[in-house]
Amino acid sequence: MARIGGRSLWLAWPIGLIAFAVVAGLAWLAYPMTPVVVAWAQSAVAGTLGPGPAPTVSVPPESPAAGEESGGAGEAIEVGRAGPPGTCEELYPPSNWQQLTSSAGLALQEGATAPQTAVTDLADALGASVLVSCAWTDASGAATVTLSRVAPVAATTVAGVLGGAGFECQQVTDGVACAKPAGEDDRAEEHVVRGDLWLATVRTLPGPPVPQDAIESRIWP
Repeated sequence: MARIGGRSLWLAWPIGLIAFAVVAGLAWLAYPMTPVVVAWAQSAVAGTLGPGPAPTVSVPPESPAAGEESGGAGEAIEVGRAGPPGTCEELYPPSNWQQLTSSAGLALQEGATAPQTAVTDLADALGASVLVSCAWTDASGAATVTLSRVAPVAATTVAGVLGGAGFECQQVTDGVACAKPAGEDDRAEEHVVRGDLWLATVRTLPGPPVPQDAIESRIWP
């Protein structure tokens, strides 16, 4: 190929390299703006073609409010009992109930019978309405625990009636507790009246165990 006269080849190469370096430098400086230019171009094209579909918004399901049951598998929410115990199982703490029901030779009769106290007219005097009666029997004796609803003035009545019948009575929180130790017949009684509830325990000794404090904590937490 014929070369144009007046041009020096050894000058053309350095100038070409310098020009290439300038172009490469400008490209390097412009590179950070490439995403902006691309986004602008896409927006321009989208504006030309019209609006696209509306975005889909995913809303997470609401979690159950506090105190509500979730209903999920394997989940259980304990709900507090409303009112006093109405069954023998509710009358005893779970550990005591398990111990009693698993004891060999111990039988339970659950009902709504007034307590067989030595003061035979006590239930009538207190205006008692039996909620639950739990009669435990084994070879050593019997123990009957009865919970009843009574008149609001029952604490004063039971203190006067049982105090006059030889029971030892003392004031307790919002009520009275009266007890009579076992005599010659090995028969012991304990009565607690607080508010409008009357807990009566009548037993022959030694008899089945009666966790008195634990039972009272179930009635008057």
